[in-house]
Amino acid sequence: MLQKILSNTLYKKFLSIICVLLLWGITNQAYTQQLRWNVTIDHSQYNTQADKSIFAQMKADIERFVNNRQWTEDEYEVGEQITCNLMLQIQKESSLTEFYCNAQIQSSRPVYNAAYETVLLNYADRFFYFIYQPGMQIEYNDNAYSSELSSLMAFYSYIILGMDYDSFGLNSGKPFYLLANQALNNNTVGLENPGWKNDANSKFIYNRFWLIENLLNTQMLDFHTTLYNYHRLGLDLASQKSKELQSSVMESLKILDKIREVNNLAVLIPTYMLAKRDEFIKIMKKAPFEKRKEAVALMTLLDPAYSQKYSELMN
Repeated sequence: MLQKILSNTLYKKFLSIICVLLLWGITNQAYTQQLRWNVTIDHSQYNTQADKSIFAQMKADIERFVNNRQWTEDEYEVGEQITCNLMLQIQKESSLTEFYCNAQIQSSRPVYNAAYETVLLNYADRFFYFIYQPGMQIEYNDNAYSSELSSLMAFYSYIILGMDYDSFGLNSGKPFYLLANQALNNNTVGLENPGWKNDANSKFIYNRFWLIENLLNTQMLDFHTTLYNYHRLGLDLASQKSKELQSSVMESLKILDKIREVNNLAVLIPTYMLAKRDEFIKIMKKAPFEKRKEAVALMTLLDPAYSQKYSELMN
């Protein structure tokens, strides 16, 4: 009898352990990393006589670093990951270990109750320089400089997280902007890289220093408000209501115009217009004539290089 009781007890304990392990597995499968980066590399201009397979390894190493790192303590459910794209164009000046790139960094998030994602960031970085060797360990420390490549990826990961959080909660992205700024301040090694420099020269005004400066500048607090109002109160709640969406677009444009009046060189203006240009046009196409006219005037003022595209809204 004692042997039977003992066996039953052990059996029950065994079942309990199995249940705990299964629950642990299910729980861990229900959550995932916050960012889902996809890296594409154009090496058509790379003229160094070397094995081009290095770029497949580079892609894999960068993706492994950014997609496996825990960027925030918040838990993301499967399907809530932020979609991020890094497109690198390797320049011909690059060597076997030093790579000079033009980079395009994009991120987007799903629109609630809609079957599409909306672009949050679409940023061109013309000073994306780093050292890379196949199989190198890419590591990052928030409190110290590790490498140029990890600093670049951490900087943009935090910018993307900040804008994403801003779009869900009013002014909730600031902790991530501060971490991006920390990545910049820690990078004393790469200060000669014009992408990190505090340089008012118009050639370098659209760089990482000025991007994070704008995002932390108290004169541009309204930008964070419009990220929240347009995405959370506009797109998420009125994805099928054209009038509400048109009003959200107009409010965003007016806030950007106020920022322009304070600083007409603010990098946030062309950055946001690049991300939202096509979406704004699509939404305003069905607006009444007077509202379209007002929108075209504002968009042309904010994004003059695309004035012809905006003028087509009046046809």
